[in-house]
Amino acid sequence: MRNNNKGFTLFDSILSFSMLLTILFFVLPMINQVKLEQHILSVRSKMIETLYNEIIDILHTTEETIITKPINISNTNATISLSLKDNTWTGCITWNNSKNATESSCLHVKK
Repeated sequence: MRNNNKGFTLFDSILSFSMLLTILFFVLPMINQVKLEQHILSVRSKMIETLYNEIIDILHTTEETIITKPINISNTNATISLSLKDNTWTGCITWNNSKNATESSCLHVKK
């Protein structure tokens, strides 16, 4: 038998290319999903931080018992609702995330 060492055959090249495409077709959607989840977590963190700051401001500045106001954070519309009941401020923020799911978070602070 004769030994042929002239390089890759066409079959080797096609096999390598198909393996590369298979890996790319599985990895790229996962990377996009991770980036989307990262954005959702980032917006969630900013929303909760904004809600916290609003509650702190309300504690020292107003005597109103119910406050609702719309805000926009990172190109995402949200609504903050603050209410005073039994000497406790309850603040809730509601928004639609990048997956178009409604999210909300609430914080409670004693006055």
